[in-house]
Amino acid sequence: MTDEKLIEGRNLIDHGDFTSGWKATWTVTGTHGIYQDADTGKDYLRLMDGATATCHVDLPVRPDSDARYLFSFSYEGLGSKPSTVTIQKQGGRVIFDESFLSRKPQENAGTADPAPLVELRPYEPVELGPLVRDDVNTKLTLLVTAAPGGSREGINITDVKFDLQLYPLALSELSLDCRPIPLPVPSAQAVS
Repeated sequence: MTDEKLIEGRNLIDHGDFTSGWKATWTVTGTHGIYQDADTGKDYLRLMDGATATCHVDLPVRPDSDARYLFSFSYEGLGSKPSTVTIQKQGGRVIFDESFLSRKPQENAGTADPAPLVELRPYEPVELGPLVRDDVNTKLTLLVTAAPGGSREGINITDVKFDLQLYPLALSELSLDCRPIPLPVPSAQAVS
């Protein structure tokens, strides 16, 4: 099957845009704050100096074997040290681990911005999987960790998505009162 036939499912991460109610989904330790970009109006989470944000994602009970999971977010690295985004299975196996540096040239990293606008970059969706719910793996843990080293090291993050995508269902048989009904064969000719 081709990707065009996939049906986008719902985001399995609640409050990935850090709007009101985000603390019900996310646990944050260390120096952090919720800010709003003055230019776009977008809310984002800023983690500084080794702070962490954790979110647990329940895997669906029975996704199709052809299901795929796409993980994406928008971010801005701050400072001269890398911050990380990690996803781990409940059993402890890491399935995603990326480091993010400042958008500035490294000779200017860690310096104050001349303008307070955030420059969030989209992290293109990456497919994670295969992910199968079993007795050991019922949850995933998403961990965002700011680089240590003071108030100028960290990461801004928003639009965190973990989308379950499924192939559409196909009718294979039809019956009424235990009697099979022949499936209609699509015609290439239009009915007039």
